[in-house]
Amino acid sequence: MQFLYLANNRTNAFLANEGVNLLNAWLNTGMAEPFVMASTTWGTAPAPPCGTPGTPASLTAQAGRKSVSLTWRASSPAPTGGYRIYYNQAGKLQFRASVGPTTLTYKDSGLTSRVQYCYVVTAWNDCNGNGAYDAGVDTESAPSNQACATAQ
Repeated sequence: MQFLYLANNRTNAFLANEGVNLLNAWLNTGMAEPFVMASTTWGTAPAPPCGTPGTPASLTAQAGRKSVSLTWRASSPAPTGGYRIYYNQAGKLQFRASVGPTTLTYKDSGLTSRVQYCYVVTAWNDCNGNGAYDAGVDTESAPSNQACATAQ
């Protein structure tokens, strides 16, 4: 208010006394505190937080000729990105493949006969919407139960 009072140099006849009028009105009404009438932001709004999907359940492994077929139950909440299949090699998970969010099976082929293969499956959410898994951006569930089978 003080700025409006002091900045009015009375060069405009129409606004000559408005600085004084505004200051007097403000002083006579208890010098009201500022009130935000509207606000805005610039740029793109931040993305909503991306939750973690549920853990896939009931993973089973069925041996086949130089292959192992996996099946599991959908996680809840369902993933937006899909499922990631890992081969458990001596306690270390090695990424094997990825399938879409509605696919609940995977066949790992080209394996060595008479070798046991163990797997776990995770679900992942595509947090940035690019259709590819990005570590550190997308969220991944805990691993499912482990399932093993010996390729024939």
